[in-house]
Amino acid sequence: MGTTMFGSVDLPKEILEVVKKQYKDYFVHVDAAFGGFNYPFTSDATDLSFKNKEICSITIDGHKILQAPYGTGIFLCRKGLIEYSQTQEAAYVQRTDFTLCGIARVLMQSLFG
Repeated sequence: MGTTMFGSVDLPKEILEVVKKQYKDYFVHVDAAFGGFNYPFTSDATDLSFKNKEICSITIDGHKILQAPYGTGIFLCRKGLIEYSQTQEAAYVQRTDFTLCGIARVLMQSLFG
């Protein structure tokens, strides 16, 4: 939802037509890292929101548009899908993960092993 360099937005309808021909099972993730804080308020299109039943998850990064500290972000997913997004670590993050998901993961590991 808005590339960093050009602000272009991919609408899912045409992409999903191709995906559905090739795959039975799929997840649709909206990377709203750059445009997530402005596109929903400046566009009438709703294809990139949870109003679209095909959308499974959305991420928004606060450190890009809002100039918040790195790691300030939001991850939303539909109920029942969080287990598909869990990972031991994000290889591209070179320091401790202080996001809510990272803190929750550490807490769960310390409580339940």
